Amino acid sequence: MTEFRPIETQEQLNAIIKQRLEREKVKYSDYDNLVEKIQDLETENLNLKQTIDQHKENDSVNLNKIAELEKNINSYQTKNLKQQIAIKNGLPFDLADRLRGDDEESLNEDAERLASLVTVKNYSQPLATTEPQVEQGVDSAWRDVVRNLK
Repeated sequence: MTEFRPIETQEQLNAIIKQRLEREKVKYSDYDNLVEKIQDLETENLNLKQTIDQHKENDSVNLNKIAELEKNINSYQTKNLKQQIAIKNGLPFDLADRLRGDDEESLNEDAERLASLVTVKNYSQPLATTEPQVEQGVDSAWRDVVRNLK
């Protein structure tokens, strides 16, 4: 070990303090670099948080659009199913919207009940004319008189 030497002059004290300060400077020499890195990381972290927030907003908008489109698809499918069931049960096309139910079974039951109440008239063409023939002339008038006399 070195012997203790008392400090007798200001220059000796300054030299000792200078050596000590240089050792401490070496110990903390990368402090400025660390401060810069911390600032860079903080700005990057802030940017990433903003990006995450933007993506969350976009996701919520997209989820709302998806839900709306699925709702539209379900309504179209339900409408199509109602029309098919109405046609299958002999109901007019306009009554398809009146059917109630959530699934095919309940819609079929409702269509059968409604079909029992509604009768669709099928008009057929007559096989022969039912109108009397109108004859013109003097002979037809005398024939009518003779028929009425009988």
